[in-house]
Amino acid sequence: MLDDHLERVREQFSRTAEIYARLMLATQAKDLSGLVAISRTTPNDRVLDAACGPGFLTMEFAKHCADVVGVDATDALIELARAEAARRGLGNIRFEPGDAEHLPSQDGMFEIVSCRAAFHHFSRPERVLAEMARVTAPAGES
Repeated sequence: MLDDHLERVREQFSRTAEIYARLMLATQAKDLSGLVAISRTTPNDRVLDAACGPGFLTMEFAKHCADVVGVDATDALIELARAEAARRGLGNIRFEPGDAEHLPSQDGMFEIVSCRAAFHHFSRPERVLAEMARVTAPAGES
């Protein structure tokens, strides 16, 4: 059942990746910079953006942080994000395919973990939140 849900989400976003990547919701620079600002980033921070979609928030974090990773379950969105990051010349960013319920990262690896607009797509949001907490470094230990 859970795999079926994730597969349906992947299929939907695979079909609509190009359109979604052009929506104002995904690209609004003022909103993205505001989210980064309230995160109180530092130049040494490592950031993970779960369910990053086309990666615009991930790329905004990359302007302010040392190392940024975007993870998304939809290959088409990952490819769009990689192409845009390369076009922008962002060398401190990478995009990886992955399921937000099973983030491909070690415990406590990131100072900041975000997920902007995807929780309504998760069949088990509590599991995603637990994974986000798992990969977040304890305060004062980064």
